[in-house]
Amino acid sequence: MRSGAMLTLAVAISLANGAIVAAADAPTNRAVRSADPASVPSGSYVDDPEHTRVMWTVSHHGYSHFFGMFPKVDATLNIDSVHPDKSSLSATVDMTVLGTMVIPASANETFNKILRSDEVFNVEKFPTATFKSTKVTLKDKNKATVEGNLTFVGVTKPATMDVVFNQAGEGPTPGYRVGFDATITIKRLDWGTAGLAGQIGNEVTLNIEAEFMRPKAN
Repeated sequence: MRSGAMLTLAVAISLANGAIVAAADAPTNRAVRSADPASVPSGSYVDDPEHTRVMWTVSHHGYSHFFGMFPKVDATLNIDSVHPDKSSLSATVDMTVLGTMVIPASANETFNKILRSDEVFNVEKFPTATFKSTKVTLKDKNKATVEGNLTFVGVTKPATMDVVFNQAGEGPTPGYRVGFDATITIKRLDWGTAGLAGQIGNEVTLNIEAEFMRPKAN
C-alpha cells in the first residue's frame, strides 16, 4: 500500500511539474499585444459590438455635464500600416437605441422619449447617424486626426475625430483586435438640433470607445 501511494504521489508531482513547465513555455495573450501601431497588419477590420460605443456629454445649465450613450455601432476600419494616411473609417450609429440612466426609471423613460422625438434626435425620421472619413493625419506615433463627414439628423457636415491608438493583439477572447479611444466635439445647432433650448449647451463632446477585429473567414 505504501509503495502504491508513493508511486501515485510521484506521478502526481510529475504531472504537476509538467503542467507548470508547459504553462511557463506557452505564450500569454498579453505577451503578443503591442502598443506600436506599425505592428498592426494592414487590412479590413470590423468593430466588436460589445466594446464599441459612443458616449456624449453636454452642459446642463452650466451646473454639470449630462451624458448619454449610443451603444449600437456598426463600423468598418481599413488599416494601411505602411501609409496610415490611406487608412479609412466608416461607421453607422443606431440612434433608436440610447441610454441616459436618469433616476427614477419613470423619469428615465420620459426623458428618453423626448430625446427620440422630433424635438431632439427625431429617430423615426433619422434612425441612424453616420461618419465617413475623408482624411487621416498622423500626429504622433499613437495619435491621429480623422477628418470626415458626419451625417446627423439628416444634415451632413465636416467633423474631426481625435484618435488615440491603445494597443493591438490577441485576446481577451480568441482573435486579433485593435483598440482605440476617440473624441469629436461638435456644435449641435450646426446640425439643426435646437431641442431643449435653454436647458443644455450647444457644444457636445462625443467620446468613442472602439475595438476592431479581423473578420472571420467563411
